[in-house]
Amino acid sequence: MNRTEYANAIRDLLALEVDGRSLLPADDTDEHGFDNNGDVLSISPALFERYLAAARKIGRLAVGRSPSKPAIDTTRFRNCWCRTAG
Repeated sequence: MNRTEYANAIRDLLALEVDGRSLLPADDTDEHGFDNNGDVLSISPALFERYLAAARKIGRLAVGRSPSKPAIDTTRFRNCWCRTAG
């Protein structure tokens, strides 16, 4: 799922308008400039952290909490512990 599709899913599921460009980095593109090709899309640990931070922010917005409250979370992703700031 690229960042545009992510923002559209949030809009459709939660009725929230979010700016995918401010939440997530630019997607990789293939040789023809498409950013929704499954062969090109991948997720690095840094991108995974950005998706987690975006999900926390969107989750707080969805339940009416302030999106700017800082937090540190520890998440187990496969055999790796990741600490992320929200």
